Amino acid sequence: MDKMYLCEEIKAVIRNLGGEAHLEEIFEHLVRRGNEELLEYKDPPAVVRKTIYMYASECQSFEGEAGDEHDVFCAVKGKKRGVWGLRKS
Repeated sequence: MDKMYLCEEIKAVIRNLGGEAHLEEIFEHLVRRGNEELLEYKDPPAVVRKTIYMYASECQSFEGEAGDEHDVFCAVKGKKRGVWGLRKS
């Protein structure tokens, strides 16, 4: 699954859920939106989590600079809580 496509899908899910959501809820809604190919991975929620981490500047996996166009997600309740929101609209 393309990481940019998945990033856009995660953004749409978070928007639809009111601007923030727990990782488990995000995953469930991604599958409901027709992203069943996630289920082909050994650990599907880990794929979603990794994608969020790649686009959240507070995470080590972040690929960019804080505040740039790749800094999409934020840990709403702090790290290790599993609740994610959108940094920018």
